[in-house]
This record gives sequence, C-alpha cells and structure tokens, in this order.
Amino acid sequence: MVSAIIIGAGLGGIAAAVRLARQGYQVSVYEKAPILDLTSNLVAMRKQLEAMEPGSFDTYLKFLA
Repeated sequence: MVSAIIIGAGLGGIAAAVRLARQGYQVSVYEKAPILDLTSNLVAMRKQLEAMEPGSFDTYLKFLA
C-alpha cells in the first residue's frame, strides 16, 4: 500500500487526506494545534467539506479520533 503524509489538519489538509484515502493510500495527518482548537471550527468545516466531497466530514472525524 502506498503511504502519504499530510502536514496540517485544516480544511485543505483533511480534504487532501480524504481524497487520498478514498484512492487507497494509507494516510497520516499531522497537526500541531491541540485537538480543542480543531474542534472549535467543526460546524463551518462541515459545510465546506461536504460541499467539496460528500461524506468527507465523517472521514474527518475519524482522523481526529
């Protein structure tokens, strides 16, 4: 399996990670911000992620787990 590393768990990083994971890549996402900083923007990110790629918000939550 091919691996990919994504630096940054913002909207762009997660969108890239979701797309790569759906293409069969083993994806690792690295983020320097504490988890509480990331979850504070989930409502806004959900609309943006779902508009770009339906179902991607659930995948985003799995990356946070």
